[in-house]
Amino acid sequence: MAEQVSEESLRVLRSVFYDLFDSLIYSQRASDASKDLEGLKAGENDRKKRVDQLQSDLVGLINIYSQEEKSAFFQGIKETLMKFISATLDDFKKKIAPSNSDQIAAKEEEVKAYRAKSTRAIEVFLSRNYIPVNDGEVSLKFLNGGYECRYRANCPRDLEYEFLLDTSEIEFLRSRLYPSSFQKGIRVPVRLGKSWMSKDPVPDFERLDEYYISSSNLSSGDLFIKLAHDEAGSEIRIHQTNADVSSFLEVEYQDSLGKVSVTSEPALNGNLERDGILTICRQMRNSLEMLKEKKLRLSSLTLRDSSILETQNYSSLITTIIEILLPGIKDAFAAIVTGSIKPSEQQIISKDQIIDRLKLVPDIAPAITAMFGFQGLLDGMGNN
Repeated sequence: MAEQVSEESLRVLRSVFYDLFDSLIYSQRASDASKDLEGLKAGENDRKKRVDQLQSDLVGLINIYSQEEKSAFFQGIKETLMKFISATLDDFKKKIAPSNSDQIAAKEEEVKAYRAKSTRAIEVFLSRNYIPVNDGEVSLKFLNGGYECRYRANCPRDLEYEFLLDTSEIEFLRSRLYPSSFQKGIRVPVRLGKSWMSKDPVPDFERLDEYYISSSNLSSGDLFIKLAHDEAGSEIRIHQTNADVSSFLEVEYQDSLGKVSVTSEPALNGNLERDGILTICRQMRNSLEMLKEKKLRLSSLTLRDSSILETQNYSSLITTIIEILLPGIKDAFAAIVTGSIKPSEQQIISKDQIIDRLKLVPDIAPAITAMFGFQGLLDGMGNN
């Protein structure tokens, strides 16, 4: 079996038991800290209620005594006593919150820190690209003076995630991107007009150098580019698809007069500088593929339409991911647990490390060991 275990499968297995497990471990710690926070807040409210009860009891005693004591002198100081009790206890209630607020603030920061660590752990795991992707999409948009880029991955078992990508890593995306950055002087025929020199209609051209790339999208081999000319209020849309032996290209132009399918009009398509546009497409495609690896922050993570970042249900996420990866890591797990591969041979993960990590997730450990075919792995070992 050792011969069948690749170093890659061992790396994936280690990432599962460390990065992936950490997302759950830190989430559980955040949950525990949240319960402590609720206890602190409840304790503060309980102390304030006790002060209110004390005030009510004292006022009640004074009223009872006042009914029994008929002297004019006591009736004169009754109002003074009432005001003193109210002012003193109100002042005491105000001092309760500050005495507890530092603890509450510290516990709130602890909750935030654990949640951030939980999110960071799953970010690290997903950024390693171990999970197969059924459909991936990179989308680029020019927003508020800069480019925003996102990568969305649709994976097996209704798992989907989205990363915000770091466009600052690509120098020419730090400001408006013009097609001239890739290929200068490209013109697109947009309509047919008349010329006094010829009876045949001649095309009117738009210079791509005057347009900037307002958005682009790459998905399953299909590349979409939208070019905008803000002053003229016009747009040029390019759709290019890479097939096995050829490249399909579609170009559209739109302005206040309407939409024109350039590639559907023979007279326009015949004047289209196809090679120049394909050069732009190729460069844009390469840029988006490069950006896909510049992951900045996990912006969305859903499992069966449920937001994991909101629900913090990492237990379900982990078991689902292991089910997806199981065919590629099951042999590696078995080889390590049975001892057919020694830690000294490939220092990536050991049996003791696997067991220690499983003990940190006791709620899902039985399900995980069962998936790998080692249901009794933790029997008699306890959780400490």
